[in-house]
Amino acid sequence: MWLTLGLVVLSTAVLAQKREEGKGVRSKSFNVTRGGSLEVSTNVGDIRLSPWDKNEVYVNVEGIDDEDLDRVKMTQNGNTVRVIFRQKWSDYGDVRFEVNIPAQFDVDISTSGGNLEITGAVSGKIKGTTSGGDIKLKKISGTVDMSTAGGDVRTGDIQGDGYLKTSGGDIEIGSVNGQLEVSTSGGNIRVESVGKSLEAKTSGGDIEIGNVGGEARVATSGGTSRWERSPGKHR
Repeated sequence: MWLTLGLVVLSTAVLAQKREEGKGVRSKSFNVTRGGSLEVSTNVGDIRLSPWDKNEVYVNVEGIDDEDLDRVKMTQNGNTVRVIFRQKWSDYGDVRFEVNIPAQFDVDISTSGGNLEITGAVSGKIKGTTSGGDIKLKKISGTVDMSTAGGDVRTGDIQGDGYLKTSGGDIEIGSVNGQLEVSTSGGNIRVESVGKSLEAKTSGGDIEIGNVGGEARVATSGGTSRWERSPGKHR
């Protein structure tokens, strides 16, 4: 009996190792200047961006089946870097896009099955969509336009305008010095403060807002709402 159990455990470990060995890594670096742009489009996996002081974009993709490595397309046109991946099968697995970018850079990222994250302060236009993950951002200087169909949204301070939406999670935002539009179909909304106008909607949670510098439009179908102060019209 013990011999049989040992063989089963050993066989499972070998199969797991083979599956891991079948996962490939692809990486590439691009010389750029600040003020350029990064575009990442994938049907699977998480996308994680980390700003640094180099005039370089470094892309590292992990967890892709060896047979699908050739499907990773990385190109550069002028000061724009594009990364495109379409996995043949719909198994999400553990695909991860780890990208370093200059701190002053525009970003347009999308995935059909993962999280979107920016780990540090970035100055630029930030766009992103995911059909099945969370959105997590640090401090952003510029316009933020991001949405998820199935996760939470959390950001630090935004020095600009913000447009953030989720169909199935909570929204937590730091201070926004521009205008802010946020909506969720199934969660709470919490915003520290808004410099200009605010529009906040939820169909199933509470809304808590700090000071609002302009007009505030707040609506919830299944919770309570409160904000500290708004000198403009509010409803």
